[in-house]
Amino acid sequence: MLTYAQKPISAAILAATLGAGAILNTANAAIEEQVSVSPVKTITAQEEQTISSAATKVLRHIAQARADLRNKDADAAKTQLDKAETLFKIIEASMPVNQVKDRIWVAKKHLEYEDSQEVMPDLVPIYSSLDELVDFMPVEQAKQHMDKAKEHLKHNNKQKAIEELDATDAALVYTEVDLPLKLTRQRVASAKADITKGKLDQAEKTLKSAEESVSVISVDVEEPLTVAKSSLWSAIRNYSAQAYDKTKADLEKAIQYLQTAAQSADETTRHEAAKLVKEAKILEDKVGSQSAETAKQLDHLWHHTAALSQRSLEYMSAGWSNLRTDSKIKTDLIDAKLHVTNAQIDRFTDDNVKEAKSELDNALTYLNRAAGNASDTHKAQVQQLQSDVKKLAKAVSKATDERPQFKKIEQQMTQLIDTL
Repeated sequence: MLTYAQKPISAAILAATLGAGAILNTANAAIEEQVSVSPVKTITAQEEQTISSAATKVLRHIAQARADLRNKDADAAKTQLDKAETLFKIIEASMPVNQVKDRIWVAKKHLEYEDSQEVMPDLVPIYSSLDELVDFMPVEQAKQHMDKAKEHLKHNNKQKAIEELDATDAALVYTEVDLPLKLTRQRVASAKADITKGKLDQAEKTLKSAEESVSVISVDVEEPLTVAKSSLWSAIRNYSAQAYDKTKADLEKAIQYLQTAAQSADETTRHEAAKLVKEAKILEDKVGSQSAETAKQLDHLWHHTAALSQRSLEYMSAGWSNLRTDSKIKTDLIDAKLHVTNAQIDRFTDDNVKEAKSELDNALTYLNRAAGNASDTHKAQVQQLQSDVKKLAKAVSKATDERPQFKKIEQQMTQLIDTL
């Protein structure tokens, strides 16, 4: 197991940035001067140095901004937070998916003033970059959009090609990085907005919430669901390559971390992780020969673990939002989204309509609770989600393809969760 000594903005961001995820059940993210993590993907020494240096500087800028606010120097505080935002961009640029996104941007820019055929060579490095990502994140959906973009270019349909390139970009979400980084940037943006409104005390309080548990110590941070998810993805890749010994080792590691998650203080995490442990142990005995059914079960296990892992990151964000009035409905929406995602997995990975409907019923339970707690500002959005999920539950069947409806509902849930 590799260990990197890092100096991140917070345990949540940089542990997640390196693939180790966030600390489950922690309400406020601790800003660490040094934290060692076990990455799910090895980063280069240059990436490590860039992230470490940028993170340490962010900590300094936030601390200085708080001092400036105490001294009622709003302009100086805003300058410090602007510098922190620049460093967020540096951290973001250090992530592996960023290279693909940059190349997609170049292709789209070329389409503004070049012929379609002249842009075709731009697709080659995009495909190559996607191949480099395949070992640590799914890229099949992104490649499908790229194939469509290629076909549109062949037929000189620039607008459709751009739409598919946008869809390729949107498919490349490295949750362990993107979610915590986005949420921390929101906290800084919120403080800047407070400063603009002259609410200096509120801005200082907002920044303090991201810096509250400062500790100048070395700690080991491993989010078990993130590591389990990574191990299962590796198992899928190794099983496809008929590397059965490696597949079994991946499964054993995933089970170890799922068992850790099953000891969580959070009831949903305990329950869902325990179910995944049982499934993983059954799969252990099946590894050893090529089987379409085993491959399907591995895929099922990975998808459900990934959904639960994302929930843990979103729950962490709910802890960060303790200053917001409407944050009390956030956890219900997060759980509703988990069940919608599980329903989609059951429907399209497992072809299990009955279980998909059951999961959608579970989602409605949480949406009903959220609607009861929602303020006038968000009540209409929650009610619309209730209506959409009810319609979807009635529509689900083996004779139909409800993927667009699932995608729309998940996007709406994500957008609402982000605003709370």
